This record gives sequence, structure tokens and C-alpha cells, in this order.
Amino acid sequence: MLRLEHVRFAYPNSEPIIKDLSLAVAPRERVGLVGCNGAGKSTLLSILCGINLPTAGTVVIDGTELGKGTLPRIRKTVGMVFQNPDDQLFMPNVLEDVAFGPKNYGLSEAEAKEKAMTALKRMGIEALADRPPYRLSGGEKRSAAIASILSMDPSFILFDEPSAFLDPGAKKNFEATVHGLDVGFLIASHDLDVILRTCERVLILKKGDLIADGDPSVLLKDESILAEAGLELPESYRYCRECPHHPANA
Repeated sequence: MLRLEHVRFAYPNSEPIIKDLSLAVAPRERVGLVGCNGAGKSTLLSILCGINLPTAGTVVIDGTELGKGTLPRIRKTVGMVFQNPDDQLFMPNVLEDVAFGPKNYGLSEAEAKEKAMTALKRMGIEALADRPPYRLSGGEKRSAAIASILSMDPSFILFDEPSAFLDPGAKKNFEATVHGLDVGFLIASHDLDVILRTCERVLILKKGDLIADGDPSVLLKDESILAEAGLELPESYRYCRECPHHPANA
């Protein structure tokens, strides 16, 4: 689904943010992307959805090489849910927000609204269709933002810090939502517990380099790798380690 070969990205007269990165992600694969601030997570997402183009190397998405001429096709294939839902919700009500993408791709008003209602029902928020975005809770805004991407039928979804600003109940709802998706996704997050519960693979970045790639249940309990990346154990593993019955404390 996604293939990166020797990808590099740097702003003019600056040190590279992404350094010689090569990796592949299969269709329907559920991948976590972790690293401390400055590791390059958001920059990598911005490349995968075509906001930025790589300084060097190639990005191929569903058989199409990323470039200025292929951006419309790429953006129909890969959807991105931004960290702040307010960056995606700008229409007078939720239904119009979710219908905006399909209308922008040429569907009629009726077709776009039908797509939007289908997406809202998938998210279980059809009752919010007439609600203005400013009257939504944080969790409802996140669900509406995801629906705005689902309405465009992407093959792959990028999530940038999706659990930020969510209370425990809303976070649980988000996790249930992504478990129910029938497309692949990549979640960039500081919340390692969310990665553990939702992803089958994790990529660990450090200053633009990929330093580990594998099973989250293995890598996210490896304290040496996490320390190298400037991360700590997920809370679930941390509490377990503090238990008097943990082997390390026996």
C-alpha cells in the first residue's frame, strides 16, 4: 500500500527532518508510529498525504508515485485525520462538513450527502448531522473528523495524535472505532498504550531515522530501545512492572 525508498526531507538551509527512510506498509495493515518530539512523525505523515514532497527518494502509494502531478489521485487514496479536529471542521453543521470532500471530488449535492450520512452512521453519530461543530464535545469532534475522511472512501488513513485531548471514555470510543475500520491505517502518537491496543506493528523514529520496526507487544516493553528514542514504557507495562509479583521485583 505504501512504499518509501531512501526518503529524505529537509526545509531549505536546515538539517534533514527525515533521513534516508525506507519502509513498506501492506494493504489493511495497522501501524503505529512513535517517537519523541522532533522525531519526524508529523513530517512523515505530511509527506504521505502530499502536504510536503520528499527532498529526495520516492514514495509510492497504491502503485502511484507521489509527485505534484499525482496529488489528486494520492489524496483520494490516503485520508488524514489531523491532531486538532477544528482544523477539519469548518462548515455550518456536521453533515455539510462530512459531505464537503465528496462534493469537492465532483459528486452531486444528493450523492455527497448520501455518502456523508453513510459515514456518520459508520461512526454512530448520525444524530449529530445538524449540529454545528462548535457545539460538539472533543470526542464528538474527533468522530466527525474521522467521518469526514471515511466519506471519501480512502484505502488508507493517517491519524496524527488522535487520542490528544480525549477523556478516557472518548479514547475508548476512538479505539473501538479504529478496530472496526475495514482499511489500513497509521497512527502517530505519544500514547503508547493506544498503539498497543490498536496496532499490529510499530515504527520507532529518532531524529528522522527508523531505529526499530516490529511487534508493539515486544518493542514497547524493550526499555533500551524506548530510552534510545526518548520514550518511556507504556503505562500498562509500567504499572505491571511496579507490581510486587513482577519477575523483576521478585
